[in-house]
Amino acid sequence: MYFADLTPCTYGIPGPEGLSVGWLSERRKFPIGDVPDGFVERLTEISKTPVAMHVGAQSCRLCGFGPGPKRYEDALAAGAVSRTVIRVVGRDGTIYYSPGMIRHYVTKHRYQPPEEFVRAVMETDPTMLTNNLEPAADGGFWPHSVVSAPAPLITDLRPHAHGMNKTRIILMLYPLFAVASLWFTTALATEHRPVWRTDAWQFFGIAAVLYGIILWMLLARARRDRVFDRVLATLVLIFSLFPFAGAAFATLFGLWLSWDLRRVRYGDVVA
Repeated sequence: MYFADLTPCTYGIPGPEGLSVGWLSERRKFPIGDVPDGFVERLTEISKTPVAMHVGAQSCRLCGFGPGPKRYEDALAAGAVSRTVIRVVGRDGTIYYSPGMIRHYVTKHRYQPPEEFVRAVMETDPTMLTNNLEPAADGGFWPHSVVSAPAPLITDLRPHAHGMNKTRIILMLYPLFAVASLWFTTALATEHRPVWRTDAWQFFGIAAVLYGIILWMLLARARRDRVFDRVLATLVLIFSLFPFAGAAFATLFGLWLSWDLRRVRYGDVVA
């Protein structure tokens, strides 16, 4: 997520409006320079009391970390992973929102935050900060003034750490069922009994492998695993056995659902 420094932060902020600082992108240039002595230490203390925690974790793209469990473990070891948002309030009342990874940007990539933000951090007393969090509509956590104790924070940030994604397993059966449907469709269209011929095996086999590879690439980033998704995927899987339009519809649906499983909403099971 990218926001230019000192522009309104619209990253689902439900509290007081504030300005963005440190929402960097590998595709955008950012200021480089030194920060005052003690700034990193003060920023580290502030980062221990985030005002928001989102469902998904983000790794540093400036370091070249991409999706996938192995790349995630590398990013985690390098301290280049964050899912939190911190808030800093200046003496003049200006509110700044930054990703928890801003400390990594400063220490690793020499990112130089705006002077106003640096001054606000240096004037903040970390001992006065609290991290009372409650579930928010996006599945993350946001502060609430009446919460008496901090809500439990999710500390296991590894992808797919909550068990096997059953929807993913169902979708990986789609190539096999599509081959069966195409086999019967060819037999009906040519008025031959369904005998598996060598030329048909080669054509359908190659098509199934290519389709399976595309599904696998899409499902590598799947995070949602709802009962509704499983039921819908199973029904369409059965429908794919119908000749003619069945395979085509199921193929398109499988691609769409595999792509859509990357999105999560409040209450969704995250894999």
